[in-house]
Amino acid sequence: MTLQSFMSAPNYNGSRVAAAAIRQLQDQLAACEAQLAHATSQNMVLQEECYRLSLVPAREEQETNNRFDHELREDMTQMSSNISEVKKALQDTVQQAAAAENKAQDLQTESQRLKEENRSLMLQLRRCVLTHGTVGSPSVLACPRQCFRLPTERTLLPRHSWRSEIASQGEEDNNEVACSGIQM
Repeated sequence: MTLQSFMSAPNYNGSRVAAAAIRQLQDQLAACEAQLAHATSQNMVLQEECYRLSLVPAREEQETNNRFDHELREDMTQMSSNISEVKKALQDTVQQAAAAENKAQDLQTESQRLKEENRSLMLQLRRCVLTHGTVGSPSVLACPRQCFRLPTERTLLPRHSWRSEIASQGEEDNNEVACSGIQM
């Protein structure tokens, strides 16, 4: 499983996806180890066969032993390679899961920061409105003294809607709070 497919999994949940991938790789590792154990068992059988073949002429015995030994070495090499690949994939998946979890935490922190920044902007705008009133078109809310103005992407609601939203936030402020004087 690549990092891209891991991050694009539906209903993204880093821990759950990582756990499933780890279980799958652990199953593959167990299968490879079982194959290795089977190859070891076959080796014992072949050794017994070699002992039985000790009764045949020396040349035939040597040829048979060489063939069996070559096949067994190939099987053992393939099993070892498979186990190494599965272990590496398991390690990569664990690292990807940790990176995804860190990214999720970073996104949560950034989301909280943006919420706080938004609240601060709304409170500052409310101070301006309470102190100076509003001017501009119905879709734009700004301080008459131009000390505070919302960014353009946040000036899409009618004035009364902005007033309602502003009034619902920061009730601890009062009409006597001075304008912040922030230029946007």
